[in-house]
Amino acid sequence: MGRFLLLLVAASSLTTGSVLANRGLDARAGGNALAQNHLGIVVAERLSETGLEEATELVSTLTGLPATSTLRGELDGGTYTVQIVPTPPRLLTVTSVGEVTGVGREGTVRHTREATFELRASTSGAPPVARFLGQALTLEQSLTMNTSQRVLSADPALNANIHTNGGSYVNITENAGIQGFYQSVTPPTQQWQKDRLARAFRPNANPSGLAVYQTVERIEIPVIRVADYLSKATLVSATNVQPSGGVIDFSATSTAENPAVWVIRGDLNINGGKSVEVKGFVNIIASGNINVNGSLQTAAGSTLSLYSERDISINGSAQITGSLMNNQNIQLSGSTVLTGPVTTRGTVNFNGNARIVYQPLSGYMTAPLFGGTAATTAVGFRMVFVRA
Repeated sequence: MGRFLLLLVAASSLTTGSVLANRGLDARAGGNALAQNHLGIVVAERLSETGLEEATELVSTLTGLPATSTLRGELDGGTYTVQIVPTPPRLLTVTSVGEVTGVGREGTVRHTREATFELRASTSGAPPVARFLGQALTLEQSLTMNTSQRVLSADPALNANIHTNGGSYVNITENAGIQGFYQSVTPPTQQWQKDRLARAFRPNANPSGLAVYQTVERIEIPVIRVADYLSKATLVSATNVQPSGGVIDFSATSTAENPAVWVIRGDLNINGGKSVEVKGFVNIIASGNINVNGSLQTAAGSTLSLYSERDISINGSAQITGSLMNNQNIQLSGSTVLTGPVTTRGTVNFNGNARIVYQPLSGYMTAPLFGGTAATTAVGFRMVFVRA
């Protein structure tokens, strides 16, 4: 409350520098009454507008309902008076009256403006996603891709970029049709490399017509270590895990804002002929390999992220919405579709019709493993109604 009164005092002294300064009401000394009255109306309207503008500026600084308050100012021979009246629990009404006296036939001219403001509730946004999971594909090594149409974007307005910390060597088919930019710490040096990249990469969004190969800073890719996540685990398996099929259900123990963390001390194997569906929001971290030779599905509305200290090999008809990340190599085969980012300290090999469809990962999924704090929106008012 003290802050509000201080701001009112400061605002009431802002009576110079207005667009009305120098206009004056000197016409009151002469001219006909009708002209004087018209000028009075114009000035009264500007006064009420000035009062409302100053009050709006004050209201924008508030974080709660103030007591009823009055703001006054003098300008260009007239005055404005602003009433600020709270209506609990969330509304604030501002009434600004501009007044000019001693003009025209009426003697006094007034104009009123009114606005209603609503107090916004405090809300939090997702934490920023870990940088090394912010591209369609992030690699420590050089890129090799000998198949076509393998890195796409779920959003036709969003780029599916590929980042590599490796060298400038490019081994990629010219008809890859990758829907993003090629970002490398070391730029391509040979013209044939540049030509091949120009044909292989087709960004969805490139309004400035930039070259599709870009030189960028290195993105540090952390080493996955199961031991680092034991303290954050909601479930720990002490040995290899080999689901027999059915549903792995985390829907009762996880939310989009609070995902589960399942640590496996060993391999995760889904054998051929087995069909597994994962429900809920879960990060699975294995100290061994992750091998999927059967069917692995992410249920609608769920997110599954797979992390491994070693290799990840996904074959068959896996349909995963989430992310993949590991220390060694990733192989995607069959009709596998990964909707989300892929990050590896090794290589990525595509076989069959496997593909990555880039979709940004929520920062809530990465925060339990790699940190990040939710961004809080400041509490404040928004104008919901105004009348002149």
